Amino acid sequence: MILPKEWNNNINGREVVIWGIGEAVPEVISELHSYGISNINFFISRDWHTTSKFMGRDVYGKQTLNKEKHFVVIGSLRYSDDIKEELLQLDFSEDMDFAIYYKTKYEKVYTEIKKHINLEGKCILEVGAGRGDFTRYMAEVSGAEYVNAIEYDLDIWKTESSSGPNWKITQGDVRELLFDDNSFDYVVSIFVFEHINGLSKALLEIERTLKPGGKCFAHFTPIWSSILGNHCDLLSPRDLSVTPPWGHLFMKPDEMLEHIGKLRDEETAKQAVYRIYESSTINRYTRQNYYLIFASSGMNIIYLKEICQTDRKNNQKNNEFYTLTKKQQSLLLNQYSKVDLSVCGFTIILQKNVNWP
Repeated sequence: MILPKEWNNNINGREVVIWGIGEAVPEVISELHSYGISNINFFISRDWHTTSKFMGRDVYGKQTLNKEKHFVVIGSLRYSDDIKEELLQLDFSEDMDFAIYYKTKYEKVYTEIKKHINLEGKCILEVGAGRGDFTRYMAEVSGAEYVNAIEYDLDIWKTESSSGPNWKITQGDVRELLFDDNSFDYVVSIFVFEHINGLSKALLEIERTLKPGGKCFAHFTPIWSSILGNHCDLLSPRDLSVTPPWGHLFMKPDEMLEHIGKLRDEETAKQAVYRIYESSTINRYTRQNYYLIFASSGMNIIYLKEICQTDRKNNQKNNEFYTLTKKQQSLLLNQYSKVDLSVCGFTIILQKNVNWP
Protein backbone atom coordinates (compact mmCIF):
# COMPACT_ATOMS: atom_id res chain seq x y z
CA MET A 1 0.00 0.00 0.00
CA ILE A 2 1.43 3.38 -0.98
CA LEU A 3 -0.67 5.41 1.45
CA PRO A 4 1.34 5.76 4.67
CA LYS A 5 -0.60 6.57 7.82
CA GLU A 6 1.10 9.93 8.18
CA TRP A 7 -0.79 11.10 5.10
CA ASN A 8 -3.74 11.58 7.37
CA ASN A 9 -2.00 14.77 8.47
CA ASN A 10 -1.38 15.80 4.85
CA ILE A 11 -5.05 15.32 3.98
CA ASN A 12 -5.88 17.69 6.85
CA GLY A 13 -9.67 17.61 6.60
CA ARG A 14 -9.87 17.78 2.80
CA GLU A 15 -12.17 15.50 0.85
CA VAL A 16 -10.34 12.49 -0.58
CA VAL A 17 -11.17 11.91 -4.24
CA ILE A 18 -10.22 8.45 -5.49
CA TRP A 19 -9.77 7.96 -9.20
CA GLY A 20 -9.65 4.22 -9.72
CA ILE A 21 -10.28 1.28 -11.95
CA GLY A 22 -12.42 -1.60 -10.70
CA GLU A 23 -11.35 -3.17 -7.42
CA ALA A 24 -8.70 -0.55 -6.68
CA VAL A 25 -11.48 1.68 -5.35
CA PRO A 26 -12.74 -0.52 -2.45
CA GLU A 27 -9.13 -1.44 -1.67
CA VAL A 28 -8.20 2.21 -1.21
CA ILE A 29 -11.43 3.05 0.64
CA SER A 30 -10.84 0.19 3.08
CA GLU A 31 -7.27 1.35 3.73
CA LEU A 32 -8.35 4.96 4.28
CA HIS A 33 -11.14 3.88 6.63
CA SER A 34 -8.54 2.00 8.68
CA TYR A 35 -6.80 5.35 9.19
CA GLY A 36 -10.03 6.98 10.34
CA ILE A 37 -10.48 8.91 7.08
CA SER A 38 -14.15 8.96 6.07
CA ASN A 39 -14.63 12.05 3.86
CA ILE A 40 -14.21 10.11 0.61
CA ASN A 41 -15.63 10.13 -2.89
CA PHE A 42 -14.55 8.34 -6.03
CA PHE A 43 -14.52 8.33 -9.81
CA ILE A 44 -14.21 5.11 -11.81
CA SER A 45 -13.10 4.62 -15.41
CA ARG A 46 -11.67 1.86 -17.59
CA ASP A 47 -9.20 4.00 -19.48
CA TRP A 48 -6.29 6.17 -18.36
CA HIS A 49 -6.38 8.61 -21.24
CA THR A 50 -10.14 9.06 -21.32
CA THR A 51 -10.19 9.72 -17.60
CA SER A 52 -7.18 11.98 -17.29
CA LYS A 53 -8.96 14.87 -19.00
CA PHE A 54 -11.41 15.07 -16.09
CA MET A 55 -8.82 15.27 -13.35
CA GLY A 56 -8.46 18.74 -11.88
CA ARG A 57 -11.25 19.97 -14.13
CA ASP A 58 -14.63 18.32 -14.08
CA VAL A 59 -14.76 15.28 -11.83
CA TYR A 60 -17.89 16.56 -10.13
CA GLY A 61 -19.70 17.94 -13.15
CA LYS A 62 -19.59 21.68 -12.44
CA GLN A 63 -17.35 21.44 -9.37
CA THR A 64 -13.62 21.68 -10.07
CA LEU A 65 -10.99 19.94 -8.01
CA ASN A 66 -8.67 22.27 -6.15
CA LYS A 67 -5.84 21.87 -3.69
CA GLU A 68 -7.61 23.58 -0.81
CA LYS A 69 -10.65 21.29 -0.86
CA HIS A 70 -9.44 17.97 -2.34
CA PHE A 71 -6.72 15.37 -2.00
CA VAL A 72 -6.56 12.93 -4.95
CA VAL A 73 -5.63 9.25 -4.69
CA ILE A 74 -5.04 7.41 -7.98
CA GLY A 75 -6.01 3.74 -7.69
CA SER A 76 -4.18 1.87 -10.42
CA LEU A 77 -4.47 -1.83 -11.23
CA ARG A 78 -1.72 -1.88 -13.80
CA TYR A 79 1.53 -3.74 -13.36
CA SER A 80 4.23 -1.61 -14.93
CA ASP A 81 7.72 -0.53 -13.99
CA ASP A 82 7.07 2.98 -15.26
CA ILE A 83 3.62 3.38 -13.71
CA LYS A 84 4.61 6.39 -11.59
CA GLU A 85 6.11 8.22 -14.53
CA GLU A 86 3.01 7.52 -16.62
CA LEU A 87 0.64 8.75 -13.94
CA LEU A 88 2.65 11.88 -13.31
CA GLN A 89 2.05 12.86 -16.92
CA LEU A 90 -1.72 12.95 -16.47
CA ASP A 91 -3.61 16.22 -16.75
CA PHE A 92 -3.60 17.50 -13.16
CA SER A 93 -3.41 21.00 -11.83
CA GLU A 94 0.27 21.64 -11.25
CA ASP A 95 -0.17 22.12 -7.51
CA MET A 96 -2.74 19.34 -6.91
CA ASP A 97 -1.78 17.05 -4.03
CA PHE A 98 -2.15 13.41 -5.00
CA ALA A 99 -0.94 9.94 -4.12
CA ILE A 100 -0.65 6.69 -6.07
CA TYR A 101 -1.97 3.28 -5.03
CA TYR A 102 -1.09 0.51 -7.46
CA LYS A 103 -0.52 -3.21 -8.12
CA THR A 104 -3.12 -4.16 -5.50
CA LYS A 105 -5.33 -6.20 -7.78
CA TYR A 106 -2.67 -8.54 -9.09
CA GLU A 107 -0.94 -9.02 -5.78
CA LYS A 108 -4.24 -9.81 -4.07
CA VAL A 109 -5.42 -12.24 -6.74
CA TYR A 110 -2.05 -13.95 -7.09
CA THR A 111 -1.94 -14.41 -3.30
CA GLU A 112 -5.32 -16.15 -3.56
CA ILE A 113 -4.05 -18.37 -6.39
CA LYS A 114 -1.00 -19.38 -4.35
CA LYS A 115 -3.22 -20.62 -1.54
CA HIS A 116 -4.57 -23.32 -3.82
CA ILE A 117 -2.11 -24.10 -6.62
CA ASN A 118 1.64 -23.93 -7.12
CA LEU A 119 2.50 -22.62 -10.57
CA GLU A 120 6.26 -23.15 -10.24
CA GLY A 121 7.64 -25.18 -13.13
CA LYS A 122 4.19 -25.61 -14.68
CA CYS A 123 2.72 -24.86 -18.10
CA ILE A 124 -0.09 -22.33 -17.73
CA LEU A 125 -2.89 -21.09 -19.97
CA GLU A 126 -4.29 -17.70 -19.04
CA VAL A 127 -7.75 -16.95 -20.44
CA GLY A 128 -8.41 -13.25 -20.97
CA ALA A 129 -5.06 -11.49 -20.91
CA GLY A 130 -6.35 -7.97 -21.52
CA ARG A 131 -3.32 -5.79 -22.11
CA GLY A 132 -1.14 -8.49 -20.56
CA ASP A 133 -0.31 -6.87 -17.22
CA PHE A 134 -1.23 -9.88 -15.08
CA THR A 135 0.34 -12.25 -17.61
CA ARG A 136 3.73 -10.63 -17.15
CA TYR A 137 3.29 -10.32 -13.40
CA MET A 138 2.36 -14.00 -13.03
CA ALA A 139 5.17 -15.18 -15.30
CA GLU A 140 7.69 -13.11 -13.36
CA VAL A 141 6.76 -14.03 -9.78
CA SER A 142 5.39 -17.58 -10.08
CA GLY A 143 8.37 -19.45 -11.50
CA ALA A 144 6.08 -20.99 -14.13
CA GLU A 145 7.79 -22.84 -16.94
CA TYR A 146 5.67 -20.99 -19.48
CA VAL A 147 2.50 -18.89 -19.57
CA ASN A 148 0.44 -18.97 -22.76
CA ALA A 149 -2.11 -16.16 -22.59
CA ILE A 150 -4.99 -15.53 -24.97
CA GLU A 151 -7.12 -12.42 -25.39
CA TYR A 152 -10.32 -12.43 -27.44
CA ASP A 153 -9.85 -8.91 -28.83
CA LEU A 154 -6.43 -7.31 -28.51
CA ASP A 155 -7.62 -4.23 -30.41
CA ILE A 156 -9.98 -3.27 -27.58
CA TRP A 157 -6.98 -3.13 -25.28
CA LYS A 158 -4.94 -1.20 -27.85
CA THR A 159 -2.23 -3.82 -27.79
CA GLU A 160 -0.92 -6.66 -29.95
CA SER A 161 0.62 -10.11 -29.71
CA SER A 162 3.79 -10.08 -27.63
CA SER A 163 6.14 -12.42 -25.80
CA GLY A 164 8.85 -12.59 -23.15
CA PRO A 165 11.27 -15.13 -21.70
CA ASN A 166 8.54 -17.42 -20.34
CA TRP A 167 5.29 -15.92 -21.58
CA LYS A 168 3.37 -15.21 -24.77
CA ILE A 169 0.16 -13.28 -25.50
CA THR A 170 -1.86 -13.99 -28.63
CA GLN A 171 -5.39 -13.34 -29.84
CA GLY A 172 -7.64 -16.34 -29.30
CA ASP A 173 -11.10 -17.60 -28.42
CA VAL A 174 -11.39 -19.85 -25.36
CA ARG A 175 -14.43 -21.50 -26.97
CA GLU A 176 -12.19 -22.73 -29.81
CA LEU A 177 -8.73 -23.23 -28.36
CA LEU A 178 -5.92 -23.91 -30.82
CA PHE A 179 -4.02 -26.17 -28.44
CA ASP A 180 -3.65 -29.95 -28.34
CA ASP A 181 -5.45 -32.11 -25.81
CA ASN A 182 -3.75 -32.37 -22.40
CA SER A 183 -1.48 -29.36 -22.97
CA PHE A 184 -1.63 -27.45 -19.67
CA ASP A 185 -1.08 -28.09 -15.98
CA TYR A 186 -3.26 -25.16 -14.99
CA VAL A 187 -5.68 -22.68 -16.54
CA VAL A 188 -5.99 -19.29 -14.85
CA SER A 189 -8.66 -16.68 -15.60
CA ILE A 190 -9.13 -13.40 -13.73
CA PHE A 191 -12.19 -11.14 -14.16
CA VAL A 192 -13.20 -12.81 -17.43
CA PHE A 193 -15.89 -15.49 -16.90
CA GLU A 194 -18.57 -12.79 -16.44
CA HIS A 195 -17.87 -11.65 -20.01
CA ILE A 196 -17.79 -14.96 -21.93
CA ASN A 197 -20.92 -15.75 -23.90
CA GLY A 198 -20.98 -19.51 -24.33
CA LEU A 199 -19.12 -20.21 -21.09
CA SER A 200 -20.25 -23.86 -21.14
CA LYS A 201 -18.40 -24.41 -24.41
CA ALA A 202 -15.37 -22.55 -23.04
CA LEU A 203 -15.19 -24.85 -20.02
CA LEU A 204 -15.37 -27.93 -22.23
CA GLU A 205 -12.40 -26.58 -24.19
CA ILE A 206 -10.54 -25.84 -20.97
CA GLU A 207 -11.23 -29.38 -19.78
CA ARG A 208 -9.95 -30.78 -23.11
CA THR A 209 -6.66 -28.90 -23.00
CA LEU A 210 -5.93 -29.55 -19.32
CA LYS A 211 -3.72 -32.50 -18.46
CA PRO A 212 -5.37 -35.27 -16.37
CA GLY A 213 -5.65 -33.89 -12.84
CA GLY A 214 -5.07 -30.36 -14.12
CA LYS A 215 -6.95 -27.47 -12.55
CA CYS A 216 -8.74 -24.36 -13.71
CA PHE A 217 -8.64 -21.38 -11.32
CA ALA A 218 -11.12 -18.59 -12.04
CA HIS A 219 -11.90 -15.44 -10.08
CA PHE A 220 -14.53 -13.08 -11.44
CA THR A 221 -16.98 -10.31 -10.55
CA PRO A 222 -19.51 -8.77 -11.03
CA ILE A 223 -22.11 -11.19 -12.35
CA TRP A 224 -25.38 -10.03 -13.91
CA SER A 225 -27.62 -10.81 -10.93
CA SER A 226 -25.46 -8.75 -8.57
CA ILE A 227 -25.79 -5.14 -7.49
CA LEU A 228 -23.00 -4.13 -9.94
CA GLY A 229 -24.07 -6.52 -12.68
CA ASN A 230 -24.99 -3.87 -15.22
CA HIS A 231 -21.23 -3.27 -15.86
CA CYS A 232 -22.15 0.24 -16.90
CA ASP A 233 -19.09 2.46 -16.57
CA LEU A 234 -20.39 5.24 -18.83
CA LEU A 235 -22.16 7.08 -16.06
CA SER A 236 -19.21 9.27 -15.17
CA PRO A 237 -18.12 11.29 -13.40
CA ARG A 238 -18.55 10.22 -9.82
CA ASP A 239 -21.36 8.09 -8.54
CA LEU A 240 -22.97 4.73 -9.08
CA SER A 241 -26.37 5.91 -7.89
CA VAL A 242 -27.46 7.12 -11.33
CA THR A 243 -29.13 3.72 -11.69
CA PRO A 244 -31.01 2.14 -8.78
CA PRO A 245 -29.32 -0.80 -7.04
CA TRP A 246 -30.15 -3.92 -9.08
CA GLY A 247 -32.11 -1.61 -11.39
CA HIS A 248 -30.98 -3.54 -14.47
CA LEU A 249 -32.90 -6.55 -13.12
CA PHE A 250 -36.27 -4.94 -12.48
CA MET A 251 -36.32 -2.08 -15.03
CA LYS A 252 -37.03 -2.44 -18.75
CA PRO A 253 -34.73 -0.66 -21.22
CA ASP A 254 -37.20 2.15 -21.88
CA GLU A 255 -37.65 2.68 -18.14
CA MET A 256 -33.89 2.78 -17.63
CA LEU A 257 -33.47 5.22 -20.54
CA GLU A 258 -36.04 7.57 -19.03
CA HIS A 259 -34.47 7.26 -15.58
CA ILE A 260 -30.89 7.97 -16.71
CA GLY A 261 -32.11 10.66 -19.12
CA LYS A 262 -33.30 12.74 -16.19
CA LEU A 263 -29.81 12.74 -14.70
CA ARG A 264 -27.48 12.67 -17.70
CA ASP A 265 -27.54 13.86 -21.30
CA GLU A 266 -29.49 11.90 -23.90
CA GLU A 267 -26.46 10.38 -25.66
CA THR A 268 -24.93 9.13 -22.39
CA ALA A 269 -28.28 7.63 -21.42
CA LYS A 270 -28.57 5.79 -24.76
CA GLN A 271 -25.01 4.44 -24.53
CA ALA A 272 -25.58 3.30 -20.98
CA VAL A 273 -28.80 1.46 -21.85
CA TYR A 274 -27.12 -0.22 -24.82
CA ARG A 275 -24.25 -1.41 -22.65
CA ILE A 276 -26.57 -2.67 -19.92
CA TYR A 277 -29.06 -4.57 -22.06
CA GLU A 278 -27.54 -5.28 -25.48
CA SER A 279 -23.74 -5.17 -25.52
CA SER A 280 -22.06 -8.54 -26.12
CA THR A 281 -19.23 -7.68 -23.73
CA ILE A 282 -21.12 -9.22 -20.79
CA ASN A 283 -22.94 -12.54 -20.72
CA ARG A 284 -25.79 -11.66 -18.30
CA TYR A 285 -25.55 -14.99 -16.46
CA THR A 286 -27.12 -15.15 -13.01
CA ARG A 287 -25.80 -16.94 -9.95
CA GLN A 288 -28.03 -19.91 -10.73
CA ASN A 289 -26.83 -19.99 -14.35
CA TYR A 290 -23.23 -20.28 -13.18
CA TYR A 291 -23.96 -23.22 -10.91
CA LEU A 292 -25.56 -25.09 -13.81
CA ILE A 293 -22.60 -24.26 -16.06
CA PHE A 294 -20.06 -25.40 -13.46
CA ALA A 295 -21.95 -28.65 -12.96
CA SER A 296 -21.96 -29.43 -16.70
CA SER A 297 -18.27 -28.60 -17.25
CA GLY A 298 -17.09 -32.22 -17.10
CA MET A 299 -14.76 -31.24 -14.23
CA ASN A 300 -14.98 -31.60 -10.48
CA ILE A 301 -15.56 -28.54 -8.30
CA ILE A 302 -12.83 -28.78 -5.66
CA TYR A 303 -13.15 -25.22 -4.33
CA LEU A 304 -15.86 -22.59 -4.59
CA LYS A 305 -16.23 -19.30 -2.77
CA GLU A 306 -19.03 -16.82 -3.35
CA ILE A 307 -18.02 -13.16 -3.27
CA CYS A 308 -20.79 -11.08 -1.71
CA GLN A 309 -21.55 -7.38 -2.06
CA THR A 310 -24.80 -5.54 -1.33
CA ASP A 311 -23.52 -1.96 -1.36
CA ARG A 312 -22.15 -0.32 -4.50
CA LYS A 313 -19.42 1.45 -2.56
CA ASN A 314 -18.56 -1.86 -0.89
CA ASN A 315 -19.60 -0.82 2.60
CA GLN A 316 -19.83 -4.25 4.20
CA LYS A 317 -22.26 -2.99 6.85
CA ASN A 318 -24.82 -1.68 4.38
CA ASN A 319 -27.39 -3.48 2.21
CA GLU A 320 -28.92 -1.26 -0.47
CA PHE A 321 -31.75 -3.73 -1.06
CA TYR A 322 -33.55 -2.05 1.83
CA THR A 323 -33.30 1.36 0.17
CA LEU A 324 -35.59 0.14 -2.63
CA THR A 325 -39.34 0.60 -2.62
CA LYS A 326 -41.53 -2.35 -1.64
CA LYS A 327 -42.60 -2.66 -5.27
CA GLN A 328 -39.00 -2.80 -6.49
CA GLN A 329 -38.10 -5.36 -3.82
CA SER A 330 -41.09 -7.46 -4.87
CA LEU A 331 -40.10 -7.33 -8.56
CA LEU A 332 -36.64 -8.61 -7.66
CA LEU A 333 -37.81 -11.33 -5.28
CA ASN A 334 -40.23 -12.66 -7.89
CA GLN A 335 -37.15 -13.74 -9.91
CA TYR A 336 -34.25 -14.00 -7.47
CA SER A 337 -33.58 -14.99 -3.90
CA LYS A 338 -31.84 -12.57 -1.55
CA VAL A 339 -28.78 -14.83 -1.70
CA ASP A 340 -28.78 -14.62 -5.51
CA LEU A 341 -28.84 -10.84 -5.28
CA SER A 342 -26.05 -10.67 -2.70
CA VAL A 343 -23.52 -12.77 -4.65
CA CYS A 344 -21.33 -10.55 -6.81
CA GLY A 345 -18.97 -13.21 -8.17
CA PHE A 346 -16.98 -16.38 -7.58
CA THR A 347 -13.59 -17.83 -6.92
CA ILE A 348 -13.68 -21.40 -8.22
CA ILE A 349 -11.27 -24.25 -8.91
CA LEU A 350 -12.34 -27.00 -11.30
CA GLN A 351 -10.25 -30.15 -11.71
CA LYS A 352 -10.07 -32.53 -14.66
CA ASN A 353 -10.54 -36.20 -13.82
CA VAL A 354 -7.18 -37.72 -12.88
CA ASN A 355 -7.99 -40.94 -14.75
CA TRP A 356 -8.94 -39.22 -17.98
CA PRO A 357 -7.56 -41.31 -20.89
